[in-house]
Amino acid sequence: MESFYSVYSLWTLQRALVLCGVGTVLFVCLGITLLVLNDTHVECKLNYEEYSLGDGGTRYECLPITAEVCGPAENITALEGEEIYVYYELENFNQNGGQIVWNRSDKQLAGHIFTDPDDVKDCEPFATRVVDNVTKVLHPCGSLAWHVFNDNFLFFDAPPDGPVSQSSVKPLPMRQSKEDILLRDRWEGLYKNPSAQEREAARDKVYFWMSVYDNDDGRKSIGKPEEGLAWAIHESLNFGEAGMMVENSHFIQWMEPAALPSFRKLYGKLNGPLRLPLYAYISINYDVKPWGGKKAVVLVVPSALHGRTLYLGIAYLVFGCMLLLFLIYLVWRLRVERDDNSQGDIWWRAMLTRHKRKSK
Repeated sequence: MESFYSVYSLWTLQRALVLCGVGTVLFVCLGITLLVLNDTHVECKLNYEEYSLGDGGTRYECLPITAEVCGPAENITALEGEEIYVYYELENFNQNGGQIVWNRSDKQLAGHIFTDPDDVKDCEPFATRVVDNVTKVLHPCGSLAWHVFNDNFLFFDAPPDGPVSQSSVKPLPMRQSKEDILLRDRWEGLYKNPSAQEREAARDKVYFWMSVYDNDDGRKSIGKPEEGLAWAIHESLNFGEAGMMVENSHFIQWMEPAALPSFRKLYGKLNGPLRLPLYAYISINYDVKPWGGKKAVVLVVPSALHGRTLYLGIAYLVFGCMLLLFLIYLVWRLRVERDDNSQGDIWWRAMLTRHKRKSK
C-alpha cells in the first residue's frame, strides 16, 4: 500500500496466520525446553538465621547439608557437575533504597583518598569516625560498605574432628577471587586500594578501617578496637584468597546493589561432583534479627543456562498458548471469508447468466 510519505506492506490475513503459527511453535517449544532444563538445576538451601551471634561477637556452627534441603528432585545423593556454585541469600534486606545506593563515594572506592569530611558528605552518617580522640574520614565510607556482609563459609565432606585449624579433615577447596566470581567490567578500574605510601601519608586524617597494616599498634596482641575490627574483617572476608580491602571479591559483590529485598550473591565455586551429606562450617558475624531478616547458604548445580528457568518457561508456554488461541481464531476467520467469497462468486455468475439470456 502506498501513502503520501512512504510505501508499506499490508498485513494480510494469510501473513498474520503464518506469523502466529511460527510464533506458537517457537514459544511452546522454548517453554517446554526451559521447563526441562529447570529440572537439571539442583540446589541445596540451608537456612541458618536462627543462630544468633555469640557472646564474643562471632559464633561458629557446623551444619549438615543433606538431601532433605535439596531439590527440586527427591532423594538426591550427590551434586553432579564440574562446578558447584556457592551463594549466600538474604531476605528482607533492601539494598536498592535511595538512602543506601547514594550513600557511598565511587571516587574513594576507585582509590582516591579524601581527607576533608565535606568531600564525602554523601556518606553521612557513615562518613567519619572518632579514632584516638580524632575525627577521621572513613575509607571506604558509606552505609553499605560499613555493614558489609561478613559471614564466612567453609565446606567439608566429613565432620571436622576438632577445631578447623587442627582437624585432620581439610576443607574443600573453594575459588573465590575476583576473576572467579565477578565479571571483569564489574571491578576493573572501579575498585582500587591506595598504595601503602599514600595511606601512610593520610593516616592522621583518614581511618582505613579494613587495613590491618594501618591499624597495627606494634604490640603482639590485639590492643585497640580498630585493630581488632581490621583483623575481623581480614579473616571473615578471606583477604588471603579473595583480595585485600576494597579489592576483595566479597566486598565488591556486596557493593553491587540488588534490585529486590530478597537476593543471592555468588560467594565462591567448589569443584564437583560432591556426594551428600556435606558439612558447612559457618562463622556467623552478620546479625539479621534486628530487622527480621533471613539468611541462607545455597549450593547450586547450575543448568545449561546457569539459573532457574521455571517461571520463564511458564511465561513462554502461556504466551505460546495465547498465540495458539489467536491462531485458531485466524483460521476460523479465513474459512468464513472463503465461504463469503464463494457465495458472492455464485451470485455474480448467476447474475451474469441472467444478463446474457436477456441480451439474446
